[in-house]
Amino acid sequence: MKTIDDRLPKIGVAFDGTRIATKEQWEGKRRPEILGFFKDEVYGNFPARPEDLSFRVVSSERSVFSDDVTTEVLEASFSGDRGTFSFPFYMFIPRSDRPVPVMLLICNRSKAENIDLSRQIHTDFFPVEYLTSHGYAAVSYWVEDLDTDRDDGSVNGVQQAFSLSGDHAWGTIAAWAWGAMRVMDHIETDPRLDKSRVAVVGQSRGGKTALYAAACDERFNAVYSSCSGCTGAALSLYKDGETIRQINEVFPYWFCKAYRKYDGNEVALRCDQHELLSLIAPRCLYVASASMDDWADPKAEYASAYLAGEAYGYYGLKGLESDVQPRPCLQVTGDRVGYHLRPGVHDLTLYDWQMFMSFLESRK
Repeated sequence: MKTIDDRLPKIGVAFDGTRIATKEQWEGKRRPEILGFFKDEVYGNFPARPEDLSFRVVSSERSVFSDDVTTEVLEASFSGDRGTFSFPFYMFIPRSDRPVPVMLLICNRSKAENIDLSRQIHTDFFPVEYLTSHGYAAVSYWVEDLDTDRDDGSVNGVQQAFSLSGDHAWGTIAAWAWGAMRVMDHIETDPRLDKSRVAVVGQSRGGKTALYAAACDERFNAVYSSCSGCTGAALSLYKDGETIRQINEVFPYWFCKAYRKYDGNEVALRCDQHELLSLIAPRCLYVASASMDDWADPKAEYASAYLAGEAYGYYGLKGLESDVQPRPCLQVTGDRVGYHLRPGVHDLTLYDWQMFMSFLESRK
């Protein structure tokens, strides 16, 4: 994708042709219809917060790496109309005399290697020691504790507890995003955590999940999408890299069944991914790409982040300044939109975390 194509759907034009000029029009008309499109046609609709949602502390102890950090395992439990379900999540909370901000990682890699409570295994994918030493609570859950990452007919995950079905019902990414919202429900009640400064973070399929979670739940004040590619940050129309047909052939269960009508038919999309990103406005949006990650299409990811800036304009905020993708190792930012292109392959590294944290710290 050499330039941003002017045939893309326009953030500022409603489905009925109305041109959106004010924040009130955006919030009252355009934002709801964009969100409705992604719920109905891409990721799927999900149930409301269960009325009997509860949280149990499974364990709480000093971290093995610091007496100033508490390690906790919690379990969220609830009932759907077809049964009960529970899943664990993990928190590393630095000691502080005031509530601390939160990094909520949607972990789509090995739980044993990336959420190791003993800290015998250290990975940059979830750099707990680094995050807590900089005053952040490091919180995570493993996506497969919500729903298995395979096409199992939605019988082994959270979806089996609810009777939602049909072409517009939640796929696996929506189930994972729904889990992030339930963790947020706990964060809101924990006096050690600053509920106004919760960033949801994900890489690859986790990045797709983070974007959908933040689009649906405005309690997240920031979202970081790393190498999220097709049906994540990257545009679907007029691009290179993975296509809708290709992702639906390999991972059809990630999305609702209605999404399959766009296989090889991207021109029928009423919204593209820059409009998903626009739903984050006026909160902090950060997108990162890797220079050797052609499948995720870094140029299409950057174009999407750039175009999303139009929605920030409704709040008097500036998006990214240039429509030209920056060179590697150069962070570019607007008022609440940021981007960097990291040299290397499809990954989430300590460098990526550092770039995102510097962006957030400059926007307290």
